[in-house]
Amino acid sequence: MSEMFNIKFNESFHKKTDPSNWVQIMSDIAKDSGLELEKELSRAKFKNPSGNLMRGHQAKHSGLTTHVINRVRYWPYVNYGTGPHTIVPRNKKALYWKGAKHPVPKVNHPGIQGNRFVTVAVHKFTGSNKLEQIFQRNLRKHGVK
Repeated sequence: MSEMFNIKFNESFHKKTDPSNWVQIMSDIAKDSGLELEKELSRAKFKNPSGNLMRGHQAKHSGLTTHVINRVRYWPYVNYGTGPHTIVPRNKKALYWKGAKHPVPKVNHPGIQGNRFVTVAVHKFTGSNKLEQIFQRNLRKHGVK
């Protein structure tokens, strides 16, 4: 499960830059965009935040691609939600929790609605002027005006 965005260039970019710089410019833009998106995700709003989801984001850059991942394995369930499902014990014969009247063999969970924090952060990032600022900063760094 992932959220993506693509970047397209018009012909004026190609006319203003030396082709030998294109790969380095795009690599720098991808890296800076990933780091900025990582920051945006760390500011996401949650109903009952534990801090693990906010601290779990990490940008990994390689070549022209940057992946922003979350090391917390349950992030897709928080972001996309879950459908109804049955919870059964793994190691015992019954389930019990504080406040339960008695142990039960299974629980029919109704599912949860997703929080879409990743989707919101990606749209907020791509809809802001941060991406444009990253482009301009990296183009200037490589001598493109």
